[in-house]
Amino acid sequence: MKRHDYAILSLIALVALFFGYQLASSFGKTQKNVTYRAIENWSDFNNNANTQSPDDEDIYLIARQWEWSPVLELKAGQSYLLHVASEDIQHAFHLEKGATGQSIDVLLQPKTEYIIPLKIEQEGQYAIGCTQYCGIEHNKMRSRIIVRK
Repeated sequence: MKRHDYAILSLIALVALFFGYQLASSFGKTQKNVTYRAIENWSDFNNNANTQSPDDEDIYLIARQWEWSPVLELKAGQSYLLHVASEDIQHAFHLEKGATGQSIDVLLQPKTEYIIPLKIEQEGQYAIGCTQYCGIEHNKMRSRIIVRK
């Protein structure tokens, strides 16, 4: 090997070490301001999701193959705590950047509740989706948050 080849291999190794360190340091971390806890009673969580209103401070969203339930209707400018949980397998919650100024991405483990502070200022419809492959119809796992005055 020539001196030039060693330099290229060294550069590739340094880049690989850098990205490996970044990946390893991210294990076990959630997105900023997101808390999580085990769900002790799934029927209570499910009941909260099915009986909520836009006036509630705590809102609930369930991920399951291959849907989000229910479609959330919120008030513009109101602060919420979004409780998201997966009923069956690993999913990932994604809320588009237009809703809050930055995208929200949270990996969801089954039977774990993730609590995300949420405040959407502008009325409109904002896409949510699953960004973790969850089976044959993963591409259909889309929904929206409707924000009204």
